[in-house]
Amino acid sequence: MASITVVRHAQASFGSREYDALSALGLRQAAATGHYFAARGERFDRVLAGPRARHAQTAQALLDRPARIEVEAALDECGAGHALMRRVLASGAGGSRRELLERYLDALDRWGVGEDDDPGCETRAAFEQRVGGWFDRTCAALARGERVLVVTSAGVVAMLVSQALRGPPDAWGRMLRTMRNASISELLVTGGRRSLASFNSVAHLPAGEVSGI
Repeated sequence: MASITVVRHAQASFGSREYDALSALGLRQAAATGHYFAARGERFDRVLAGPRARHAQTAQALLDRPARIEVEAALDECGAGHALMRRVLASGAGGSRRELLERYLDALDRWGVGEDDDPGCETRAAFEQRVGGWFDRTCAALARGERVLVVTSAGVVAMLVSQALRGPPDAWGRMLRTMRNASISELLVTGGRRSLASFNSVAHLPAGEVSGI
């Protein structure tokens, strides 16, 4: 049996001019997650991260010793995520953080069912194929007992879990809305079978340090 431990990046700077950087809370979340792995003596054979700064910052904080972090473009957030976020933030002058978040999640819901496809923007089908292709290739190449750590975004985590569980098309969006920053999910791979050992766990974070975006 092999395993893929998937960590959603710690809190980024939603609502600020530069979203793609961990907030002060995000830095604490990432550090707490790293301390949790160190206390448990966790060791990984490979460490992969999506291409965004928030992915790299989180991944660095998870390791208690220097390690090579492989940057994997397939682990980027859904292509619409960046376009939709820019649109929501641009149109949300004066809106509260909560209002901006709800607009963003509503826009993602519409994108997820094909109602909000911008020309030139990655579609839901293309996103699913991108993540699924990476998942298939990675699982096929895993050696018995190999442990892989992945740091990515909420949409990718939800898609990986949905595909492992063979969930219905709307499962992705429902899981996406539950995702917490710096949460840990674990996927087990045995032969051609994939199963979910844990999902969206934040038990390692201090009380009051849990956030959704």
